[in-house]
This record gives sequence, C-alpha cells and structure tokens, in this order.
Amino acid sequence: MLDSFNSPSRKTGKLSVSDSNIPQLSNTEEDMTGIRTNAPKRQRAAGKQSAEFAELKQMINTLMTTQNRRLDLLEEHIKEVKSVTTTMNSTSQEIELGMNNMSEQLKSLELKIDSIELDKKTLVNNIISLEEKIDTIERLSLKTSIEIRNVPKNSQENKEVLYNMIYNLMLSLKIDYNKSDIRDVQRTYNSKEKKYLSIIVEFQSSLLVASMMNSVKKFNKENTVRLNSGHLGISGINNQTGLIYISECLTSKSKKLFYITREFAKKYNYAFCWSSGGRIYLRKDTGSPYILVKNEARLEELKNENPKK
Repeated sequence: MLDSFNSPSRKTGKLSVSDSNIPQLSNTEEDMTGIRTNAPKRQRAAGKQSAEFAELKQMINTLMTTQNRRLDLLEEHIKEVKSVTTTMNSTSQEIELGMNNMSEQLKSLELKIDSIELDKKTLVNNIISLEEKIDTIERLSLKTSIEIRNVPKNSQENKEVLYNMIYNLMLSLKIDYNKSDIRDVQRTYNSKEKKYLSIIVEFQSSLLVASMMNSVKKFNKENTVRLNSGHLGISGINNQTGLIYISECLTSKSKKLFYITREFAKKYNYAFCWSSGGRIYLRKDTGSPYILVKNEARLEELKNENPKK
C-alpha cells in the first residue's frame, strides 16, 4: 500500500506536478507574464512623472528666482522710500522750524508796525497841533492888516503912491485917520506867475481894521456905485475904473478854507459866508445862527446834515 502511494519523483528527489496542480501553475505563469508585460508601462509612466516633476521643479525654481528678484527690488524700493521719508521728515522739521522762525519774525514785525503806526499817529497829531499854533501866530500877526485886491498897478508905483491910495480910500469911506495910523503898505508879488497881486495895508491896531471893514460894508450897501479903483485915486486902462475888493488878511490855511467854504455855500445854498478876526463863518439865511468853520471836516459834517437839493 505504501508503494502504491510512492511516486517515481519521490524516489529521484524531484517534484512532480500532479494533475491537480496544473491549473495553479498555469495561473502563476500568466501572472508573471502580466508583470513582465506591465513593467515597461510603469517605467514609462514613472519616467514621464519624473520629467513632469523635473519640469515642475524647474518652474518652481524659476518662479522662486523671479519672486526673490521682485522681493529684492521691493526691498530696495522700501529702503528708498524709507530714505525719502527720512529726508522728507528732516525737511519737514526744517520747514516747521523755518515757519516758526518766520512766525516769530512776523510777530516782531507786527509789533514794530504797531509801534510805527502809533508813532505816526502821534507825529500827525503833533504836526496838526504845530500847524494850528503856526496858523494862530500868523493870524495874530495879520489881525491888524487888510487886503485890497484887483488894484491895477502903476508903472511908477512906490511907497508914497501906495500910501496916497490908502488915504484916498479912507477919505472915500469917511474914516477919521492920522498918517501914523498906517504902519505899512506893500504890494505882494507872485514869483511863479511873475506878476504883482493885491495890496496889504497894516494898521497900528485891530480897531482900525474893524472900522475899515464896517465902513466898506456900509459903503457898498448904501451906494449904487461900489468901491472901485477910482476911490483910490487911480484908474485902469483907458481911464476905466474897476471894482476893488477889501477883506481881512487871512493866513494861507484860512485863505484855502475860505475859498472852499465859499464854493460850499454856493453849492448848498447858504446865504452868507464871511471872515471875521481871521475866522470863517457860514449862515444859512438871515434868521439862522452863524456856523464857525474851523476846518474841512466841519464842511463834511454840514454836507451830511444838509444834502444838496
């Protein structure tokens, strides 16, 4: 029985394939054949993956290089910006310091300007005060004098001729006088126009001036023939007489103010405008009070009170 189960192979020490093992062996061969068949495919796939990986790696390296270059440039730009910012901050500080200095200088200038303006106002007030004092002194020196205008000049005119004119005038006005009452007589001369102007008569007292002025007003009011050069004992061209005008002597300032006041009286319908004692007066009509005009500012006030109609 034992011999019947022993195979020749067991005797020779080699394996034998039984019928029952044939299908298993066949399958194993097919598997090995399949492995040998799929290996090149896997190798090709692996090579392709390796190539793709290398290409991807190259792309990543290129991208990294590019990004690094950009980062370097960005870093340089940031450094430049920081440098510019630092410079700007420094410049801003310098500008701020300069502005502060300018502000201080402006404040100093403003103080100086205020001081100058104050000095100017003080100076102007002092000048006005001095002008008023000079005008007062000049007015006092002229209070004993009268001015005769529009008197024709004689080619042989001298002091004696001028004195005789005044004597004839006083006789025409019926004023009692002595030769000693007249201190001086002279004709004024305008160097710019190069011609002789009015005659200035200086009396010994202001009472004679007041008497003269009252007599002149009375004469012109009571006589149809107003005072003219004939009353001085002289005649004009072709023996023609011309009207003469007698008034108080005024200072330069008062003359200008008197002229402006007369024009103002005409424009704003004031009936009377005259000077007395070197001062200028206005009166609206016969029953209204007189107005003392000290300066042009007073005329401006009157202009606002009485607008032109």
